[in-house]
Amino acid sequence: MSRKSSLQLQLLCRWANRVPERTEFYFVDWGPILVLPRIEGLTKREIAIAAFLQPVHSQLCAIAVRVLWKADQLVRALVAALNSHDLIVAATMARSLIETSAAFGCETDAISELWKVRKAQPVPDLDTLAEFAGDAQGIVGQILFGTRLEWAKEPETGIRRTNIMTLIDKAAKLSENKWVRRNYEVLCDTVHPSIGSNRCFWEDEPIDLQAERIRMFRTHRNASGVIGDLPFAVGQGSLWAAKWLGWMWSLRENTWKDLCLTAKTYALPYG
Repeated sequence: MSRKSSLQLQLLCRWANRVPERTEFYFVDWGPILVLPRIEGLTKREIAIAAFLQPVHSQLCAIAVRVLWKADQLVRALVAALNSHDLIVAATMARSLIETSAAFGCETDAISELWKVRKAQPVPDLDTLAEFAGDAQGIVGQILFGTRLEWAKEPETGIRRTNIMTLIDKAAKLSENKWVRRNYEVLCDTVHPSIGSNRCFWEDEPIDLQAERIRMFRTHRNASGVIGDLPFAVGQGSLWAAKWLGWMWSLRENTWKDLCLTAKTYALPYG
């Protein structure tokens, strides 16, 4: 792996070491009628802003921390696999790191755009606040509870997770890196029971015995492998994932700080 990739992955691990080891967050499902308490010195509108924004801020913080925990595990396993020359394991970790980064980036962008639209509008009333909170909860709920597991043809949690290829294609477009999909597919071909994984155990390209129309394959458990684009896909894919995750982390941090500041300005005594 290149020095540049190594530095980016080390940065992710350092971030993960600094975040909390435990989180608590709120997921509030407001009813159609929100009964607001009376607080001396605050208007209903001010209390409503705090009531709707504080849980969204809480959820965004918890999601970001959880993503960094996961990325930390993947990076450490990736480095260990590369040091042991376990290319299939390395490809699996790099693939998952791309998926994690792509999903986090796309959903961070969606939340940020939603907040930009809300800020550009007049000071909200209860209905528009409820609308914003509902839209934000739709994205957050997908992240927290979305699944591809089914029971009787329905997602087990009631929320179907967006197909990962949709998120990867969108992340590639947002980051202006068209090759992300290609690298991801190379990694998938190595992880899946297909020629990509088989080639990791070839000692060399098959010998074509033309006279007999026979191809002879030499394989070995610890072979270097005829690996083609795999090292490039692992290195460049991991580097993109680390850089994109860092960039979108900063974007989300700005969004949640803005949300928290808005809530505190009106009513919240804490962040």
